[in-house]
Amino acid sequence: MNVIVKQAMSETGLLQFGQRPRFFDSESPINVDELNMQIWSGFKATAYKYSSGCNLIIDSCCRFMSTKSVLDTMHEMYDEIVDVQCHGNAKEGIPAWQTAVKRAFVG
Repeated sequence: MNVIVKQAMSETGLLQFGQRPRFFDSESPINVDELNMQIWSGFKATAYKYSSGCNLIIDSCCRFMSTKSVLDTMHEMYDEIVDVQCHGNAKEGIPAWQTAVKRAFVG
């Protein structure tokens, strides 16, 4: 039953992320420009077989997708720290930039 649900969702143009039965509409995301994000709406579908029969459970869900890559963020941080705060002094700015990148992305 789950295979049929996955096939039906795929045929409608919805994308599945990972192994979980969650399918998202990539054709009409909601853009949130001030946060550099998109919201993809979708469905979580699961079929269960009980002694009384089969049940199909469908829930709505959302996926938040960043529109900016990690590399873009690192370039922006470099420009801010090395070029602006350290006035182009790479010896002083690069260690500060590396620390800021670690703080932003680790964890």
